Amino acid sequence: MSETTKPTEVPFSWMLRSRIATKSTLDTLFRFFGARRVLPSLYYIRPLIMGANFLDVRSTFDRIHSWEDWIESWRALGEKREIYGSLADKEGRTITARDNYLYASAAYNMAQFPLYDEVERKRDLYKSCSRCYRRAAVHMRPPAEEVEIPFADHMLPGYLRIPDRETAAPLLILIPGADSSKEEMHFFANALIERGVATLTYDGPGMGETWDKLSMVIEYERVGQALIEFAKKERRIDPDRIGLFGISYGGNLALRIAAYENSLGAVISLSGPYDPSSYADFVIPVIQEQVKHFLRDESDEAYRVWARSFSIRGLVGKIRSPLLVIGGGEDVLIPGADAKNIFEEAHCKKKLIYFEDGNHICAEYAYDLIPKIEEWLLGIRFLKGRHA
Repeated sequence: MSETTKPTEVPFSWMLRSRIATKSTLDTLFRFFGARRVLPSLYYIRPLIMGANFLDVRSTFDRIHSWEDWIESWRALGEKREIYGSLADKEGRTITARDNYLYASAAYNMAQFPLYDEVERKRDLYKSCSRCYRRAAVHMRPPAEEVEIPFADHMLPGYLRIPDRETAAPLLILIPGADSSKEEMHFFANALIERGVATLTYDGPGMGETWDKLSMVIEYERVGQALIEFAKKERRIDPDRIGLFGISYGGNLALRIAAYENSLGAVISLSGPYDPSSYADFVIPVIQEQVKHFLRDESDEAYRVWARSFSIRGLVGKIRSPLLVIGGGEDVLIPGADAKNIFEEAHCKKKLIYFEDGNHICAEYAYDLIPKIEEWLLGIRFLKGRHA
């Protein structure tokens, strides 16, 4: 990207990080200062909203003083918590078992994040993450039911949770980010279930359990159609109240699906990118490398083609479903201006929630976000009450 085409919405700090935030530089900074001091609070908060224990997170970050420390410290925590969960399970202490399995799942998930260039190691750690979540799922109330969503010639793994109610429930399909998975949606799924909203979490092509089996799909509306068709066949779901809740890159995918599907009862985009091509060269190098591995192509050109392909500029205006856009002004991964650009282009019934000092996925405001989302869902009559 030339100097003349540099987008004005990209903060100077982004331009600086895009030159220095490489894997080797981060490793050096970790050694001198420790991960807890080097990384923004987002990375400290992220495991908490995945279901981790606060004291576990604090003690683990204190032990991280290299890139390898990150992986091994989280892996060791996962093993310890999984052992605790297994012991409690054998003794019939299901709540303690559930909690420790969730702690373990979150820890294994954190361990595998940086391993985009070590496929076997990443695969093994993520298998541990999904195994522990699966063991926790049966002890949840209501339980997280394992499901498979037919897509093309494959089955996308997922979890369906439906609140205990007398009538068919509204459903939000939770769409994870590019480096995320169905397990990482636990906090949002749990909070929505408590408010009477059913949730479907899943691993789309190139994510979670499909990471090494399928590549990303540009025409994501095809995935959306498969998800909606699956949901409409479930008798416990109200077919007229099916919506999408996309987080990070998933926020972009939710908007893309909504542009082609007018029957949705609600669409929520949290920190979704609008036009990645306008700032692709200024994304943190580690993230750029991750995307290349997802694409199975190490070239810079493949990365730029991806960024152009996933632009939703011009698509947002086609959305007709009620839309909630959420963003943060201090987002280190997606420029805060993207939320405003999405909101401005939309011509449907819409609302913008914007935290000037919010980071990526507004993680610092996670516990405020759900009540705000609940209020909006009530306002558009997507959520009519727990037993309505």
